[in-house]
Amino acid sequence: MELPSPSSIKVNMDGAFDTAHGVAIIVLACDDYGRVPEGLAQHSPSFSEVNLVQIATLVVGLQPASKKGWTHVILEFDSMLVVNKLSHQPHADL
Repeated sequence: MELPSPSSIKVNMDGAFDTAHGVAIIVLACDDYGRVPEGLAQHSPSFSEVNLVQIATLVVGLQPASKKGWTHVILEFDSMLVVNKLSHQPHADL
């Protein structure tokens, strides 16, 4: 993982979906010194669609920043659906 710029926090997040086991969400925050001030893993059997998992991952990933009052946050996320929605770009059906 590339470190964020000084005075910033990078939040990496990912979600995985399995019809038999539900959803796993992983969030890891890293500061500019490589320290991990926050991390969490969450399991939920309640989602039935992969796009909802990606949106839930973003919401869970933003929680540490909100709770800790971080103002300079870099989000690292691999869902093109969510990235395109946040940047107001049209997207192809996934």
